[in-house]
Amino acid sequence: MSETPTEPDPVTAKLLTPADLVNWFQLSLSWVYEKSRARELPGTQLGGENGPWRYDPIEVQEYLDACHNQRRKSPRSRPRGAKRTLRHLDADRLRKKWQQRETPPDPPDEAGQ
Repeated sequence: MSETPTEPDPVTAKLLTPADLVNWFQLSLSWVYEKSRARELPGTQLGGENGPWRYDPIEVQEYLDACHNQRRKSPRSRPRGAKRTLRHLDADRLRKKWQQRETPPDPPDEAGQ
C-alpha cells in the first residue's frame, strides 16, 4: 500500500535561509539577496529592513515552476547550434563596410574618353 504525499503543515514546515537557496539553486548569495530585495524571489525579511531573509520552500518551488513555464513559452532567440552572436554579426557588417570604403570604385576617366 503506497502513501499519498501530503502537503507539509505550515506551522511545522521549515523555512529556508539564503544559504539553503544558494545550495539549491547553485547560485551566489548576492544573486539570492538581489532577487529578494527586488521582490522577484518570494521571501520574507524578518524583523524589518536589516532582518534576516527566510523562504517558504513551497513558494520557492512555485517560483521555480513559474520560471520554467515562462521559459518554455518564450520563443528561442536563435536556433540551436547557432554559433554566431549579434556581436559577431555587427563585426562582420562593420568589416564589410570598412572594406568597401578602402576600395572605392574608380571614377570614370572623362578626359580619356
